[in-house]
Amino acid sequence: MNMAYIDLILNLALLVALSVLSGFIDKRWPRDTWPGALLQGFLFGVVAIIGMLRPLVMGPGLIFDGRSIIISLCALFFGHRAASVTGAMTAAYRLALGGHGVVMGVSVVLASAVIGLGTRHYIKPLVRPPSTSHLFFLGLAV
Repeated sequence: MNMAYIDLILNLALLVALSVLSGFIDKRWPRDTWPGALLQGFLFGVVAIIGMLRPLVMGPGLIFDGRSIIISLCALFFGHRAASVTGAMTAAYRLALGGHGVVMGVSVVLASAVIGLGTRHYIKPLVRPPSTSHLFFLGLAV
């Protein structure tokens, strides 16, 4: 099997695990409480870093990972507290990696959090969960 498919399957499995664990945390510590937001932020941060450890490499210099998706979804569903924890963890890891792409990598972290929070701000007055089209456009933005 092609390594790209294996990396893609591993990243999808990581998203499924994130979804299940996030649901468990949300039942025990609601998202609008400090412990709930901090735990969600930590969970999403760990998953984003694991995703950064196994990027999808399409060629020399063409490396994709799911950090922007993870960060924006954390911001959308769990707010600024969780997004701050996730963003700080992933930015710190990207800084520790170093290299020529460090400024762009940290910028992607910040932009993903801002886009997720902006989408949350737009949807929240509607008092309903994000629709498929909201999620689609969020995915396009990040």
